[in-house]
Amino acid sequence: MFEQLLINHCAPTLAGIKVANMFMYSGSNPYRDVKHWNNILNAFGLKLMIIKKSENKVLIYIYRVAMLGNLLSLTDVQNFLKDYGYTDFDDIFSVLNQLVIRFTYSSFPHEIGIFLGYPLEDVKMFILNKGKNYKCCGIWKVYCNEKKSTEIFESYKNCTSSFSNLFLSGKNITSLCVA
Repeated sequence: MFEQLLINHCAPTLAGIKVANMFMYSGSNPYRDVKHWNNILNAFGLKLMIIKKSENKVLIYIYRVAMLGNLLSLTDVQNFLKDYGYTDFDDIFSVLNQLVIRFTYSSFPHEIGIFLGYPLEDVKMFILNKGKNYKCCGIWKVYCNEKKSTEIFESYKNCTSSFSNLFLSGKNITSLCVA
């Protein structure tokens, strides 16, 4: 079940073309499962963490350490996240712990788009427009660069389809992951 969720929801991150993904998981021992998959996927520069818990499910965040580090080093991203209380951008784990805290105060903090690799301007416009008045909608609501975003959506869709087909034909996740 966990492997199928990784393929269905995280293929672009596993492939190295997206900084991060998230998915809901309702396994009997999610902490054990996250630890198990971290032991396997850390060799590929990937980390998993539980960012939100509810009674019978968890929200799991999977990210590429280097890509997230590069993203969090951008001045514009840092300035945006500072408005939401984020600090210490040299320490990814500290920033992610701040995200976990934000999830305790908000059902879904809108700055999560940054952590998923969505364009900063689209995240800002989503917040400003309260999710309305967008040009198109795919993985995220697009306000700025519709053509580039639709190309990205298509590449994520193709990646997920390809990974799914390969997985169903017997390939395991580690043979599909890009280091």
